[in-house]
Amino acid sequence: MLSRAAVIVAFSMFAMPAIAASLPCPNGITATFRGGGTREYNGGDPSDPLICLSTVQRPAAGTESGFTRIVDRNLFGFYHLDAGNDPAPAREPLQRFFSGAADEVEFTVHRRTSAQGFIGFLPLHDTWKRVGTETLTIDGAPVTAQVVEMDRQGLNGYGFHIKCRFWLDTTRLLYLKGRFTLISGEGRLTNYTVTSITPNAQAQR
Repeated sequence: MLSRAAVIVAFSMFAMPAIAASLPCPNGITATFRGGGTREYNGGDPSDPLICLSTVQRPAAGTESGFTRIVDRNLFGFYHLDAGNDPAPAREPLQRFFSGAADEVEFTVHRRTSAQGFIGFLPLHDTWKRVGTETLTIDGAPVTAQVVEMDRQGLNGYGFHIKCRFWLDTTRLLYLKGRFTLISGEGRLTNYTVTSITPNAQAQR
């Protein structure tokens, strides 16, 4: 079960970009995460290549074994697309950001939530900023990742504020590592790190 803060942040909890908007969603690979769980990437939506398709498998809460599988559709591999989320304002700024045309962008998205007693469509102001590169180790080999920070603050008197840092593949919309700091508001977010990337079962056929 995701915490309220996790719902508000509303990312694919296990993967993202360092990217140009013209670069593809990951396809035909499966990422394994430290501590258990995988995400299988299935490319872009045929109707919109900026919407990345994937299936996440994570350990089921409250059990010693077994997994929960969730099918995701995420704009830029990040913003969940569902009835309670309106990420459309992110599209144009993030196209500029991931194409390298801008090193920092900001915009306001909306998320329907009842967290912290708030009922309704909550405006969340997001600022994305490129901060450098760093070398990660995946499958025992060095991988250069672009480091991006995202700052999210609730508007209209809603006291939610979180800072996120992502390490992103430089060739596709693949999130390799994420770290979260909750400044104010409720909930707990789970840091993640990709430890292995392999061809998925369909790609091996």
